[in-house]
Parts: sequence; C-alpha cells; structure tokens
Amino acid sequence: MLLSEPVHLIMPVGAAAWGEPLLAPAVTEVWPADLARLAGQRWIAGCDRCRENLLRQCAAAGFTPKIAFTTDDFVAVQALVMAGLGVALLPTLALRAARNPGVRTVRLRGTRRNVVAIRYGEPPDPPATALLLDVLRAVATETPAASARSPAREPAPVA
Repeated sequence: MLLSEPVHLIMPVGAAAWGEPLLAPAVTEVWPADLARLAGQRWIAGCDRCRENLLRQCAAAGFTPKIAFTTDDFVAVQALVMAGLGVALLPTLALRAARNPGVRTVRLRGTRRNVVAIRYGEPPDPPATALLLDVLRAVATETPAASARSPAREPAPVA
C-alpha cells in the first residue's frame, strides 16, 4: 500500500445557509451516520469504486443518495459542488492536487481510501521498479506545505 488517506464531504462554501446543523462553519468532521442529514441533497458520484463507496456510506447512514451527476474528474466534481448542483465525497489526494476555493470540506471520520501499486513478476523487483515505488511512497506521504517549500524543478532537456 502506498497511501491511506481520509475521505471528505465536499459542499459549497455557503452551505451553512442550508440551515443544517451538520454544516455549521465550526464543524470540521462528521461521522458517516451524519450523512443522513443530507439525504435530501443531490449527490455527485465518481468512478465505479468511488460510487460504490458513496453508496456504501449512504446506505450505512440509512438512505440511498439521489445521484444527479457522475464524473471521475475531481476538478469537475468540485465545480459542480461550487455551482450548488450537489454534494460529494472526495479523498484528500484529489483535494491536494487541485482545490477549488469555492468548496468547503468536512472530514468523514472513520473512512479511508487506500492507494496501492500492483507490480508484475516475481520478487525481487528490478531496480527501476523499486526506485519508482520508493518515489511514489515519498510523494504520496509528502505534506502540501513541504511540497510548497520544494524548489521547482526544470524539465529535463529533450534530445
């Protein structure tokens, strides 16, 4: 496993206006059971695995989500949420890659997404494969603040 990361409920920044106590500005984490308070909202689903996770989390909260949109593009998910067209669940890595300032995130406690790397062949791994896995592990666990401090790298010249 390369990474285990939290999952977040994504909603528009002005979502507190919906009048839900769940969405009060001071709330930064909720339990999956709390999703029941959003049973009447439209939902945005992702890829097949993400959709399965959404359905599982909502079923555990006692409802079936009204899925209005489906896309595996996390930038599009955030744009749809920002436009007020629904709420969604996204993992931390998607938010680190591109964060729309018009969305608010609330961590969904007790939920995690695992990212794995599958390799072909018998051990030991070739040196290039071992190096790639080491780099992927390092980047996956790097904090956003650390990556902001890293000097920008120039692309290698193409011969």
